[in-house]
Amino acid sequence: MNRSLKILLTIVVMVVSYLFFILLEFPLDAVVGHYLARVETQTKGAYRVSVSPDMQTSLLFNSTFNNFMIEKNVDGHFQPLFMAPKIKVGFSFLSLLSGVSNVSFEAKLTKGSVSGGVSLSSRKSVFDLSFNRVSLADVPALAVYLPVAISGQLDGDVYLSLLDDVKESEGEFKLKIFDFHTEKYTVAAASLDIPPMTLSGSEKPAVIQGTLDAGFFKLEELDFPGEDLVLKLKGRVQFVKGGATRSNMNGRFKVSSKIEQALPFIGFLAEQKSPEGDYPLSLTGDLKNPRLSVGTLKLSDMLNAAQ
Repeated sequence: MNRSLKILLTIVVMVVSYLFFILLEFPLDAVVGHYLARVETQTKGAYRVSVSPDMQTSLLFNSTFNNFMIEKNVDGHFQPLFMAPKIKVGFSFLSLLSGVSNVSFEAKLTKGSVSGGVSLSSRKSVFDLSFNRVSLADVPALAVYLPVAISGQLDGDVYLSLLDDVKESEGEFKLKIFDFHTEKYTVAAASLDIPPMTLSGSEKPAVIQGTLDAGFFKLEELDFPGEDLVLKLKGRVQFVKGGATRSNMNGRFKVSSKIEQALPFIGFLAEQKSPEGDYPLSLTGDLKNPRLSVGTLKLSDMLNAAQ
């Protein structure tokens, strides 16, 4: 073998061996712990991420974290948003060189799983997620953002590409919720108790489907085929300057006799009831202060006058 080639091969072997040694001995656990701790600092105390110390990290393969948790600071107290007993995460370290964080993951939850990918940069955030029979009761974030406790099993896909200018953002989603239920809750402003409701069953799920494109959110289908509430709604929302919206949605709904008895005001809607037993529904205007109508009855005007 040519002496120069032999020397070159020896150098290559030494470099590769050294790099392999670095990969094996690289203190990735400490680095991961450091960056998890920085989440709270970078978000100015709004969020924090924690994992169990027995993590299995790797620069070459997926890393495994146990007891993964994301928490949100609500009035000075951290409340869980997302928890996974075990989550496998794959990092694209080459993408970091271009200022983009690409992460793929698979999370095993108490019931069901979530998988997909996330890409974050200073300009754009991309989420590509798949839900497989995820129990809504095991998603603490819902308790933070919703006024009522819900349960059910979530299935489907979500893709979102979000930019600062919503007109450049895009996305689509199709979700199904099996055995969808709401717990009893009280509307304090109206001193009204809303009883528990069944919104879908195990055979016929609720369906939520839509797209986001060129500054328009299009709700292609919202279908609750429940025993206590049957609701069908579709339409679109336009995002305009200053965070305002223009919505135009139409549909129909029907409630069970149990709900009619629990909510006396439904009796005022009798004239709007169709021969089939349902009611026409429309929602227009800015979503921050929408105009809600049942048939020819302007519910939003009545509610504003009562306040």
